[in-house]
Amino acid sequence: GVLALFACYSILYIKFKIFYVLYTEEFDSFLLSVGDLYMSIADFERAEIAYDGYIKKFPTNVSGWEKLAVCLQHQERTQEANMARKKAERLSPV
Repeated sequence: GVLALFACYSILYIKFKIFYVLYTEEFDSFLLSVGDLYMSIADFERAEIAYDGYIKKFPTNVSGWEKLAVCLQHQERTQEANMARKKAERLSPV
């Protein structure tokens, strides 16, 4: 239906965007959005890859660690999810 069409369109857009910005700084920040899109279609393994790539470039970004924690939890990797969540808490300015 409409959701499947949207998902296909979104994936095609991501592939184009990745091709367009592959070797730029812009690609690094775009990885968070790529992970979010994969999460929205329950492709947790690819979301994890995107979030890991983002965190490697921006290791102090709280949002990246939080999103990785949620992704890992969806994969029933509770211990790793808790570690990522704790990292986010340590980095949080609150």
